[in-house]
Amino acid sequence: MAVLLSMAVLPSYGQVDPDEVFTIFEWDFANGQGDFTTMQDVDMMYEGDASQLPRVWQYDDERKCMVASFQHSSIFYAELRSPSIDLTDKFYYDVKLSFEYSTSDGYDVYWNTYINAISKSGNNTTWVSDIKLYEGEKNIDKLVGGMLSFWLAVNYNDLRGKLYIKKFKITGKHKYGRVPFTKVGTISAIKELAENTPVAYCNSDLVVLSDESKPIFVRDETGAMMLDDGFYAYSGRIVSDTIYGIYTREHGVTELKNTSVTLTGDEYDETGRAARKVISEDDYWDNECEYVEMPISEAVYVVDTLNIWGIGNIEWYVPHNENTIIRGFVYPTPDHKKRFIWSSWGCGMTVYLPESGTNVFTQQDVDNNMRYCIERPLEKDKWYTLTLPGSTWYISSSNCTLAEFVSSDDGTLVFQTVNSLVPGKPYLVKPKNNLSKIEGYITLNEATPQTVNGGDYNFVGTLNPVQPADGSYYLSANNTIKPLALGGTINAFRAYFEPASPNAAKARAFSIDGMTTAIEDIVGGEELLGLPQKIYTVGGQYVGDDLDALPKGVYLVNGKKIIK
Repeated sequence: MAVLLSMAVLPSYGQVDPDEVFTIFEWDFANGQGDFTTMQDVDMMYEGDASQLPRVWQYDDERKCMVASFQHSSIFYAELRSPSIDLTDKFYYDVKLSFEYSTSDGYDVYWNTYINAISKSGNNTTWVSDIKLYEGEKNIDKLVGGMLSFWLAVNYNDLRGKLYIKKFKITGKHKYGRVPFTKVGTISAIKELAENTPVAYCNSDLVVLSDESKPIFVRDETGAMMLDDGFYAYSGRIVSDTIYGIYTREHGVTELKNTSVTLTGDEYDETGRAARKVISEDDYWDNECEYVEMPISEAVYVVDTLNIWGIGNIEWYVPHNENTIIRGFVYPTPDHKKRFIWSSWGCGMTVYLPESGTNVFTQQDVDNNMRYCIERPLEKDKWYTLTLPGSTWYISSSNCTLAEFVSSDDGTLVFQTVNSLVPGKPYLVKPKNNLSKIEGYITLNEATPQTVNGGDYNFVGTLNPVQPADGSYYLSANNTIKPLALGGTINAFRAYFEPASPNAAKARAFSIDGMTTAIEDIVGGEELLGLPQKIYTVGGQYVGDDLDALPKGVYLVNGKKIIK
């Protein structure tokens, strides 16, 4: 049974006032007894045929009301029963049962009001409450949604007076006023209606897009719309029940205000109909209220309704990097600005940071918990250098071996394992399983990557491509440390070993937790990082770029002596 216990004050829709009090049911006994029935008088001391006793309630034709006359002190029960009353319209609220007339003999008569409500599903719900009859009103909101009947019964002891009932009345308000609903089956049909039209929408193709939150976004085969309230439902829920509401474009999008729906069953979409739509920036205006994923190159308005990412208010977000993607619900501002509502845990922004391009990190990225993604695969059981712009998922001591630089002495680079990463600081990382990408939240504001000093060498992190000083070393793909080519570059989100002085000893080995590994000499065929091979003889003659095609001997490859 759908029950409306309390409603906020609603605006007027056209000439309809949803706060108007109107009569749901009324019976004036001036029109006779009608369908009201009465119980026979009961005398507990009477030993004869009880059917011979008069009924407690009698219709008084002169007074035009029902009168209960109590002639025996032993009578303990008197009942006046109403006909069945239809309250199946679940949009009634502030519903009250009231009476006219009571007792004229000065008695404070307390009645038990028995109300038997039968819901649409056929379940019986009996509610019993005392009511002081001459105060005249009882709220029965909790019985809205079904068929009901009530009867008035009084238990008394030595009551000598008479009770008079002239009129029964049930009053209430209606959430949508008394305007009939327009039945529609698609969101596109709703858009064809005049604003402020009460609609009854039902389409088994309707699916919920946003998670349990407000507002709710829904989509059918013709488009999407927003529901300002009415129910909570998880993403993917199929809504086959009728949704009632007022169609409006108050905020510039298709919206049902003051929605009501009774969800039945737990049917969920398994075909992906609730998935995000991938659109271009040019498609934005054709996808109002849709759940989308879209690249952004200009400022967008963000409304974080759940305060998921800590924004808590409305502000403009300006993308600082290429390949910035936003996920959310399209909700344009009246001034034709692009706006997104974050009303689901699947919302947010991600910037795909290039390893060879320019990356910018701002305070706004930090404040808005901008997600980042670096599409760099890391293979199981191989060492990599890594410097990150913020916190990270999947890179931790539980799934990787992490090591920080401690010192270097006589050509040995010393590392020690640690449990976590600090943004901006360079590390050695060895995954325990293959990783396809690195993700997390940006926590550095216009970050300068850190340099860890350690004797003969410094371990230098990168957040953008850099050209290290001559004599620097890098970690190669086969887990050996090799000298960088003259003029070579190191990509972003890595690190390299830079000599602290021109007299630094040649790097010969690296040690992790006391385990030392020799650094192999560079032999023929090894391509130096950062530049294409240019091969010369020791006499200065250029001989091409394919070392394998040359005879054995000594060559200069990108300025380094190679023995083949």
